Amino acid sequence: MASKLYTVTTMFQAVDRMTRPVSQMRSSMEIFGKTTNATVDKIKKNMRSFENNLYSMNRVARDSFFKLGIAITAATGAMGIMLKKSADIETAVIKISTKLNGSMEQSTALVRELQSLAANTPLTTMPVLDAADLLLAQGVKPMNIMKTITQLGDISQGKDELFSSLVRGYSRIYSEDRITREHLDRFVFGGVPMYEALAKSMGLSIGAMSKEIEKGNLGKDDLLLAIEALTSETGAYNRAMERQMQTLN
Repeated sequence: MASKLYTVTTMFQAVDRMTRPVSQMRSSMEIFGKTTNATVDKIKKNMRSFENNLYSMNRVARDSFFKLGIAITAATGAMGIMLKKSADIETAVIKISTKLNGSMEQSTALVRELQSLAANTPLTTMPVLDAADLLLAQGVKPMNIMKTITQLGDISQGKDELFSSLVRGYSRIYSEDRITREHLDRFVFGGVPMYEALAKSMGLSIGAMSKEIEKGNLGKDDLLLAIEALTSETGAYNRAMERQMQTLN
């Protein structure tokens, strides 16, 4: 009996010894599996983080290139405007020089004065340069250009479109030495009380002055007197552009 019990015990021990490595291997495999899964999850997490970083970098890069593109476009546009403005001024210098016996030196000096006037008044550069060219072409003396443009600028209160219209009317009256309603109306339609100014400077009523216009008896000297009165220290348009600049500032 004892011999049989010994035999059974021995068999169980043998089976235990045989199956123990298998159990240990299974436990090791389970641990390995858990470790592997954790590692894989960590790798996936890192990959997702990497992808997100790449997306963020790509977005930042796109935004940066977009902003850079805008900046380059703006800079190119500004450069184009500057080059065109420079070319326009150079053309004006050449045009004006033809009215100054071809003197580029005189023309350049005058253009600089005109640019300075435009920089310190509401008027812009090109209408001022065009005005000088037209006035010179119609016989206004070079020494009177700055004064004439300043007076017409004051009467227009620094408004480019009105200024250019007044210059055209003035230049026609100056070249023809005759005041007509057609040219005078450029002032009137711009809100300038030119009929009143003419009548006052001549010591006539508006009706009497109008008859003189119809007869063709009024010329450029009469217009100059009226403009002088409008822009003098007591005139309604005295330093009008300067006052306009102070208001804008």
